[in-house]
Amino acid sequence: MSPLRDLGECCLVLPLKFGVGLIAMGTFANSLICALALVSNDIRFQPNGYNPDYYHLPSIIGVFGIGLGFVGLLGVYDEKPNWVQAFCYFMYAHWICLLVAILADLSMLRRCDTWLADEPDSLNVAMNQLAKAGVCSFARKAYIVGGVLDLAAWAYFTLKVRHFSQTLFCNLPYEIDFGGGRSRMEETWLKYQVKDPRPDMAYAESLQKQRVVEKAKEAEERHTQDYYGTMETGHGRYGPDGMEILADDIPMDVPITADGPATLDGREMRSP
Repeated sequence: MSPLRDLGECCLVLPLKFGVGLIAMGTFANSLICALALVSNDIRFQPNGYNPDYYHLPSIIGVFGIGLGFVGLLGVYDEKPNWVQAFCYFMYAHWICLLVAILADLSMLRRCDTWLADEPDSLNVAMNQLAKAGVCSFARKAYIVGGVLDLAAWAYFTLKVRHFSQTLFCNLPYEIDFGGGRSRMEETWLKYQVKDPRPDMAYAESLQKQRVVEKAKEAEERHTQDYYGTMETGHGRYGPDGMEILADDIPMDVPITADGPATLDGREMRSP
């Protein structure tokens, strides 16, 4: 799963995508056990077995997990919504069949205390053995606890698969990573084997600031030369006609001050 895309959690500690992938793998493994139960007809490989009418129901449905569990795993890995949705439908069907089988077994276990009297010629080996051993009450309590835990676990897995499937259909965007913190940035640089870019960025910023200052200085010098003249020409003074007074036009014996008026041939001349 991409670290930049938070889709939620599974089992409190696992990322949702990784958790759903584990659920798909577990479903695939459980389907192999279901196939073994069908081949061997052994009650130890299935969660039910007291009601003969629903004896093979969870195992038959569970076998389909060989294909759909693998499809779900690939869908999680490639984030394909339709594939994960197909796996989610299988999880729905599996949980419903498990619930039906457990309720059917409980209805049969309720008759355990009077089983030998009511069904003396029964071929139900599991019920016959419980009734002969006299452990009907303990068997019911143990089956209820185990059935509730089994249903709760598969219900949780189904909800997580459903949540992940809906998230993929919503097509949530990836989170923009702004570095988070110093340690996180350094870990990312180390991961991709790149050097710290901050010194180069600081140097580039310093050069940019220096260039801006130089351009401003050059623009100021051009503006002074184009519009105000220089001290070497007319000292920034203009005559009555608006023309600039050059230094050659001012007699040597006429004092020139920075702020006072200048006189030429007995006439006072001021800057405009």
